[in-house]
Amino acid sequence: MRALFIYWKVPPEQLAGALAAAREFQAGLSRRHPSLVASLYQRAESGPALVTLMGRHRLLRLRIELGASAREITTPTLFVGNNRLQLEQVGVAEAPSLDEGCIAAVILRPIGALAMLGLMLRGSLGTLGDADTVESFKFHRMLVKPRRTWGNRTVKVAFDGEVSRMTMPLEFQVSPKPLYLLKLMAQPRVSDSGHGSA
Repeated sequence: MRALFIYWKVPPEQLAGALAAAREFQAGLSRRHPSLVASLYQRAESGPALVTLMGRHRLLRLRIELGASAREITTPTLFVGNNRLQLEQVGVAEAPSLDEGCIAAVILRPIGALAMLGLMLRGSLGTLGDADTVESFKFHRMLVKPRRTWGNRTVKVAFDGEVSRMTMPLEFQVSPKPLYLLKLMAQPRVSDSGHGSA
């Protein structure tokens, strides 16, 4: 069994207590949810991603415009998605609204590394939407701008496994035209019923 290493910044005077609490949490979790712990260990191969996630992140100061309303937010991340299955698996309440032609957005309030670890656990248990530090909503069109009008107007955007820098404002909108997909026709199965009988 591989070890699961999780990194977060803890002041030296609190390190012993934090390690003891982490060991106790892991032992209790192993007793109550052995399949979840096994799944986490299997995902430990993505340890560098976990280390990056648990590190310090720059907060995004954004202005979000939804129709006639606008609001300013500060967040470590803004997630926009239209995959109902993924949103249902992590527990986002807006997942069913995607069938109505909407897009869902998830905003995290600024949190520390330990709280981020808790959100990851909630997501794996399918209860992310119940967290007080998570806000989700549905929309048809959303415009995302930087809060300030001067300075760097680019932001890192991850989509379909790729990371790119894009210039704001970013516009998210439901396309008026559907995306048609091609599906291969099923090949007829060869039956064994007429072969080899004596």
